[in-house]
Amino acid sequence: MPIDRDETVLAALALEGLAFGPVAHRDDYVTALYPYDSRGSALSQARGQSSCGLTCEAILRAVGVDEPDQPYERSWHAPIQRLPAVVWQRERAKRCGAWVDATHWTADRQLPIVGDMVEIDGPSHVLTIIDGERFECVSIDGGQTDAQNESRPTAISRRARTFVEIGGKLLLGSRTVVGWIDLGLMR
Repeated sequence: MPIDRDETVLAALALEGLAFGPVAHRDDYVTALYPYDSRGSALSQARGQSSCGLTCEAILRAVGVDEPDQPYERSWHAPIQRLPAVVWQRERAKRCGAWVDATHWTADRQLPIVGDMVEIDGPSHVLTIIDGERFECVSIDGGQTDAQNESRPTAISRRARTFVEIGGKLLLGSRTVVGWIDLGLMR
């Protein structure tokens, strides 16, 4: 059964505004992004780790997509190491037939829509579209600058950008789109 796009948007909006820096919301941030880790381990990781992939992972978890259910920290030391969140999501989507590769772009292709999770390069970043028409994109992005945590990438916020088709590439703002998870195909 396909994932409901409206539920995906609601799950994304529930994370908007969370960040590691503000002590008043730190527990909500840590609980949402590190549900299987001990409090000490979660706090240690959350203090400096970029939250973009973990934010998308939390959204997928909220809408019922199976995921690795072991502590994030321990998974890096397991016999079969867990992939980084961004890579895990891409590989999971490929297995489901839900990955849309955008590395060779033509203007006649459909753009990602509300609920889809877009990966952009330079450095790799993922986001969830919550609104927008055709070329306009409003998204919830983890990994944003957290002014209350030494400007580390530990805040979740709303962003607005424009898709641009140019020279066989699809850009979101000034960054190249690698591809996206089509939530309508994800299981």
